[in-house]
Amino acid sequence: MSAAIIREEKPGDAAAIQKLHRAEFSGNAEADLVEEMRGSGKVLLSLVAEDGGKIVGHILYSKIAVDGVENAAALGPIAIDDGHQKRGLGSQLIEEAHRRLPAMGTVIVFVLGDPAYYRRFGFSAQQATAFHTPYDGPYMQSVKLSRGAPPSGTVVYPSPFAKFN
Repeated sequence: MSAAIIREEKPGDAAAIQKLHRAEFSGNAEADLVEEMRGSGKVLLSLVAEDGGKIVGHILYSKIAVDGVENAAALGPIAIDDGHQKRGLGSQLIEEAHRRLPAMGTVIVFVLGDPAYYRRFGFSAQQATAFHTPYDGPYMQSVKLSRGAPPSGTVVYPSPFAKFN
């Protein structure tokens, strides 16, 4: 495991987060999404992993609505610096977020990603099939954080996600 500190993003972190996402993804789509989400007011939680004063990981959770109720979150993007991968930082970021989100009123989280990776956090592609999202398919997954989570419904993402349709 890494000795990185997991903390909430601070205003001065934006440039380092942008640089991290641009380095870890081909193209600027994910980095641009983070910036656009900040401007939309729909960021629910943004955590960073800091090691030696440098941001080496970032995860963003956005407010999304299920049947018009904004008590759900979308996980993504998540990025870990190449030199810090395979050390459990991604897991630490997700686990810390999932500890915090219920207190923020979040009852369910959706993610579009590799089921083999996200399964370890309780995400289920099967469970997500009960929902209609713009990203339906085998990589759409959900995890319920509370008994109050809806069993099904229509999921609406903030407009910055439209570029990923």
